[in-house]
Amino acid sequence: NVSEAFRSIRTNLQYVLSSEGPKVILVSSLHPGEGKTFVSVNLAAALAKASKKVIILDFDMHKPKVHK
Repeated sequence: NVSEAFRSIRTNLQYVLSSEGPKVILVSSLHPGEGKTFVSVNLAAALAKASKKVIILDFDMHKPKVHK
């Protein structure tokens, strides 16, 4: 169910961001533990499976987790 939800988000983003050129998606929230890393990693995986180029930048200087 979760992977299907991220594929749906990917499809919607491809429709909304259909113009040419690079795209930037920012995942942010006010409090820690709200799922930023989970959403970022899973959305990146869904985009990569659709043959899109993906780079994730982890700017959490206190507890970086994306590399794990």
